[in-house]
Amino acid sequence: MTGWCAQTPVFRRRKVIRHVTALCLAVLIEKSFLELAQTVDFLGMRLDSLNMLAYLFRDRIELLEKCLASFRRASTLQLVKFHKLLGLMVATSNTLPLGLMHIRPLQCWVNAYMLHPTQDKHHRQ
Repeated sequence: MTGWCAQTPVFRRRKVIRHVTALCLAVLIEKSFLELAQTVDFLGMRLDSLNMLAYLFRDRIELLEKCLASFRRASTLQLVKFHKLLGLMVATSNTLPLGLMHIRPLQCWVNAYMLHPTQDKHHRQ
């Protein structure tokens, strides 16, 4: 709605806002960005409507890579690290839906130990 309001002249914008308000919807002008844009930042990703693409923010990618770097063969890790990795992977699944295929085996492997998230959070696997 905001992008559509931005492309109309001021008098039509007011009319649209009155109509939206009549529908009992709130328009927060001070929080709205009334500029027509082809990219929108939303939930840690950038959505590009022109190319129909979604990108993760660089800091989100670096956080995931940093967490993955702590997973090395023959190292012991706390259960909290596995939960953090699973959380980061799920958070990126909106952008990378096929990533869900990689999450499920890790979930099954962690759950096979039947560890309680709070009681066994310092248990090493």
